[in-house]
Amino acid sequence: MATKTANLAQLSNTFDVNSSGAVSVGGSTGTSGQVLTSQGSGAAPQWTAVPSAFDTALALLGNTRNQFYSASSTFTVPSSVTSIRAYAFGAGGAGAAGVASTSGGAGGGGGGCAYGDIAVTPGQTVTITISGSSTTVAIGATTYLTANAGGAASGGTGGSGGTASKDVSVTNGGAYTGGAGGSSGSSQSGGGGGASGSPVGIGGAGGAGNSSSNSTGGGGGGWGGAGQGGLSATSSLLTAGGGGVGGAASTNAGGGSGSAANSNQAGVGRGLQNLFNDPLLRPLTGAGGCLFSVPDTSVVRSEAPPGLGGGSAGIVGGSFGGGGGASQSRSGTSSMFGGGSGGGASGTGFAQAGGGGGYAGGGGGGGQNSTNVASGGAGGTGAVFILY
Repeated sequence: MATKTANLAQLSNTFDVNSSGAVSVGGSTGTSGQVLTSQGSGAAPQWTAVPSAFDTALALLGNTRNQFYSASSTFTVPSSVTSIRAYAFGAGGAGAAGVASTSGGAGGGGGGCAYGDIAVTPGQTVTITISGSSTTVAIGATTYLTANAGGAASGGTGGSGGTASKDVSVTNGGAYTGGAGGSSGSSQSGGGGGASGSPVGIGGAGGAGNSSSNSTGGGGGGWGGAGQGGLSATSSLLTAGGGGVGGAASTNAGGGSGSAANSNQAGVGRGLQNLFNDPLLRPLTGAGGCLFSVPDTSVVRSEAPPGLGGGSAGIVGGSFGGGGGASQSRSGTSSMFGGGSGGGASGTGFAQAGGGGGYAGGGGGGGQNSTNVASGGAGGTGAVFILY
């Protein structure tokens, strides 16, 4: 009994649970969102941040060495490396603000994507240039990949997708235009932003807004499909889904990496038997996000797994999938590389802001009504992946 008492005393000095339920390790309670992580035998656990779905996707590239850039930089080719695989994404266009008593704002277009294998020699410097108008990958005087930015929305007209091109020497690659932003027309809700182009093909278009006085914003486009158009909101549960890597979305559900969604049922993910062939796409296996009949006024879910589109404004859009369309009770959501969702609107009560585009995704348009106008979401910055 004496031995047990001593062990408990030692434990209380390093790991305590106080009366309010807060966990303390070595006197530290960590910060919101952190979890305890084991440091191995004999070492005290440490508070660490939970990796985002985007970070998880990069980790799933396995033994492939990779570099990711969201600002201009250079990459020095390591020894023994004679080929790199690069992916360039243009910036997304901004979503437009709503126009009072006229229309919601439209979504911005997704940035273009150019990618493929580039022959290199050890010690060469690869120059990555990322600006608001284009993203390029060059060595010396030769520009191998060019991905242009998506167009900004103007009023109720969606922005066009950015174009892309590659040098003829780039092999096993392609160049695809980003998805167009969703229009708003005479709607109160905003259109969804378009997704960037990708190795899947042309980016998914953002969903259009809805003309009802109580409506959801259009869902953001994903790499594999378009976002759902805005819906006439009959309850706070109704949301427009975002497109995922594998397919388009539907009411209350996002497209997954394996298929499009059906009404209220999320698209499924991919299994080991049908993984994507492209190394950047291979880790994207997530199923679509779905509302699951949980009121999004009380539930805010964290970033969804790579590959899906958000099915609710309560689900932050997944990496590479579009954000779910905003309901009457929540502003638009964003996602990595997918388009942000458009903002919803409710009669004369309120108008919701559009969600921001993830990297290279177009921003969602803002909602409007006779008394309120909401802002559009910002377009995502350009980006470059290098695998070697």
